[in-house]
Amino acid sequence: MVRATRATRAKHKTLKAHADAAALKLNDLIMGTDMTVTALDVVLADLDGWQEPIVTKIPSNEGRVIEISRSISEVGAILEEQKQYKQYEKSLVFAVTQAEDHVTSCIRIVLRAYPDRLIRGPKGGTSGKPVSLGELIKAGSKESLINSITEERIDSVIRKQPSEYLEYLGHVIEGRLSNEVVNRFCEVCATRDLIVHTQGKITVEYLVKAAGLARGKVGDLVRVDEKYFQSSMGTIKDVYAEIYDIMQNKYSEDKNVASALSMIALWGTGTGFVS
Repeated sequence: MVRATRATRAKHKTLKAHADAAALKLNDLIMGTDMTVTALDVVLADLDGWQEPIVTKIPSNEGRVIEISRSISEVGAILEEQKQYKQYEKSLVFAVTQAEDHVTSCIRIVLRAYPDRLIRGPKGGTSGKPVSLGELIKAGSKESLINSITEERIDSVIRKQPSEYLEYLGHVIEGRLSNEVVNRFCEVCATRDLIVHTQGKITVEYLVKAAGLARGKVGDLVRVDEKYFQSSMGTIKDVYAEIYDIMQNKYSEDKNVASALSMIALWGTGTGFVS
């Protein structure tokens, strides 16, 4: 048996810390959602004892604040909808954003460790980027220029479809996620898009993005209830786990990656690098 050196253990811990930070943020979101739904249950159970009408202050136009009132039955309907769907929908949107942040973080780490991989395009072929004299002067150093190009590449890639940015992730970290996990994640992202853009109503675009995992036909209303929310959080965790397995197996002894990881200023965000 080969005994791990202190340096080796540190590298393992560093890669694991990066993965754990993403998982911790997701778990906090899940816990916060669960506690919010529980609190809504408590308020709903006690609502009949409230004085009617129920009044609250809300922002209006031109920076003004106004008061609105609702009956107890109206507030009950609002809170019931929040409990059944709306809280889960909001948390799903945040969770997908966190997942995309983690994906970009992993891309960034490996590109900073191996900047020559910037010539690998999103589809795996060669990608060249001309650099102007102005960009060279503004950068001040080769490292700054590479970092700038890295951020431009990441910003461009993450705007693509989930299947495409996960494919690019695979080209960069040199390991592919399973089709099954990628497909499930694409459906979750497609559901997020419905929440943001169509208030949950299924579109043709959703059917294309979700492929065989689509949860209805055009015009149907997609709901994010507790069951779907828990399932989607499991999908995101599966994405995290597969990325970590690839990174750990390939880079646990890699000095370049360890150096890139050491430049992370804020473990919690996954993106706060010191230039």
